[in-house]
Amino acid sequence: MKRIISLFLAALILLGTIASSIMMVAYADEDTSSSEAEDEKEKPDGVHAGGDIYIESYDYDAAKERLTIVMIDAGYDPDLQLPDDTYLESFYAALMSSNFYPASSVDYSRPASITDMDNGGVEILKWDNTPGPFPLIGAGLRLRFTFPNVKWDGEGNEIYFRYSYCYGMEATTHKLENSGTIRANLTQIKPLEKEEPQESKPETPKPEPATPYILLKGYDYGGADVPAGSDFDLALTLYNTSADLALENIVIKVTPSKGLSIIGASNTYYISGIGKQGTVVQSIPLKCLTSAVPGSESVAVSFSYEYVSNDTRKTLSSEETVSVPVAQADRFEVELTDVPTLMWPGERSTVMVNYVNKGRSELYNLTATISGNIEDPNQIHNLGNIAAGASGNAKFQLVSNEPGGLVDCVITLSYENAEGVITEVTKNLQCEVYDNSQDFVDVGIEEPMPAVVPEQTGMRWWQVLLVAVGCLALGGFAGYWMFLKTKMKREYDDDFDDDDEEDDD
Repeated sequence: MKRIISLFLAALILLGTIASSIMMVAYADEDTSSSEAEDEKEKPDGVHAGGDIYIESYDYDAAKERLTIVMIDAGYDPDLQLPDDTYLESFYAALMSSNFYPASSVDYSRPASITDMDNGGVEILKWDNTPGPFPLIGAGLRLRFTFPNVKWDGEGNEIYFRYSYCYGMEATTHKLENSGTIRANLTQIKPLEKEEPQESKPETPKPEPATPYILLKGYDYGGADVPAGSDFDLALTLYNTSADLALENIVIKVTPSKGLSIIGASNTYYISGIGKQGTVVQSIPLKCLTSAVPGSESVAVSFSYEYVSNDTRKTLSSEETVSVPVAQADRFEVELTDVPTLMWPGERSTVMVNYVNKGRSELYNLTATISGNIEDPNQIHNLGNIAAGASGNAKFQLVSNEPGGLVDCVITLSYENAEGVITEVTKNLQCEVYDNSQDFVDVGIEEPMPAVVPEQTGMRWWQVLLVAVGCLALGGFAGYWMFLKTKMKREYDDDFDDDDEEDDD
């Protein structure tokens, strides 16, 4: 019996448990569905931004980069009836950094009269006490304003901005003010779905064309060596080595060595371009200075240029050097000194040749020789190298055994200049030979010896006569002088005696 009762109670408990579970599931489904329906019914389109501020609606135009906000301010007394002449006295809004951020600086204050919504306008939409879309919100101030130049990163929907405004009424001095900061999520603007990057085969890089260069295909300075002190034109022929690329903005800089200078122009030249494998000739006026080194002077030519390869502009530079042969004028002067006017047969005479290098370059291998009808015509002097401004001399011996003849000789000085050119300078001299053939006695004829007259050592008769005449003349003059002197004394004494007698009387 007890067992039967226990089984009955257990059955009742099991049935009650099953029934309660079924009812709970049924009520739960009913409550959930009704709650979801109620939420969907009461859920507004806008967003509660905090406090008495609600964002009623919003819109973002990505093409125009413009964000429009309709904001409700329910922070004033619902019983306050605002007249129709209520207006915005000032308004300020500034977008902060968030998923929506200013593409440029956006900071403006707009009166209500400005309704240019594309450029940050603001307007009052409604003043009333009718219930709003949110629970417990009655009358509200609705403002619609626009943020221009707004970017959206597409990764979220958060907006963050500051605002402040003041509105009043023309009939009264009553004013209402509000300011604050709003951070909210604009849920209807959904983040963009990121596209997964698709694997793509790497493109085969396009090979770079060969690098173009500028070469000096040739240059011309007139053909012959440039004389020192003269002007000439140096013509440069430039060549583009590339068959695929043209050269642009070519700048040529010329730097001559110390013996050359540019005439009446800058050392920089510009060429707009050279075509593919093209050539251009550029002429440069130069002067070869008198101080130029004979042999060769140089001109350094540098290039800088641009070219476009695979849509990329590149710059290159290069440099070359050209040589200009220079010739210095030879100023080698020669003079003969100690040239005899008459020579005795068989006697040795000397002639001297003086030389000086008045040029600006050294002379090499100077040699002096003599030729002619003399006894030793093979005299040679190797004088070596003669520096610029140096001088010297060479002596030659002249001997002739032909009485009454004429010595006719040529003295030759030979030298090389810096270019290896051999130059000869000649001087002619002529000299008579005394004819002393009559002073010689023929050995085959014997003549008598002349008598030897003894040399007189005393005075000759005419010399004695001259001495006697001189003595007589001197004695006569002395006697005459004594006579005159005695006569004058006597006359003086007689005059003195006469004066004394007259005094006595």
